[in-house]
Amino acid sequence: MRKLLACLAAALLALPVPAAARPPAAALPAPPQQMLEAMLLYSEQGDFDKAARVLEKMAPLLDELYAAYGIELAGGVREALKKGDAWETQAAVLKVVYYHMKLELAAALKARGRQAVVSVRLAYLDYLFLEPRLERRDKKRAVEAEQRFKSLHKLLASGRTAAETRDEAALHVREIERICLRALEAEMTRS
Repeated sequence: MRKLLACLAAALLALPVPAAARPPAAALPAPPQQMLEAMLLYSEQGDFDKAARVLEKMAPLLDELYAAYGIELAGGVREALKKGDAWETQAAVLKVVYYHMKLELAAALKARGRQAVVSVRLAYLDYLFLEPRLERRDKKRAVEAEQRFKSLHKLLASGRTAAETRDEAALHVREIERICLRALEAEMTRS
């Protein structure tokens, strides 16, 4: 599953994107989802040094997330890595995943046509990291999030104008973010 996710991310990022489209993440040595997956796997395996090296290479993305949301995420991951606590590291990385998903969803709402669809797909790849935790806690909400992603994708791929789709698309985005944030908060409580 995770290898498929990494391949999908690489394929999606190979699609042409306008040069002015979000340059900080473009400075990453690999797709963000692939780097986040590596951090989750390394922390699961207890290889915190490798996870820390990946974190340092993610600086452009973390800076972009800080600029967009005012939340310093790197410090939480760094602190968890120093403690050598796999659960805490994974929870901190999942927080980065959530904010990256949120960034992609915001980009989808601002973009037009193919780029909006690509942003939704990238957000969905982030969601796939959160989905098992959400499904474990609330299968109904996991199904709802999945349906909202499908509806959002279909809506943005429909060719209708931005004015026609803006409110409906924004509603799907808000609900996806709300559902995933609740799952993340529950995961952070270690229950």
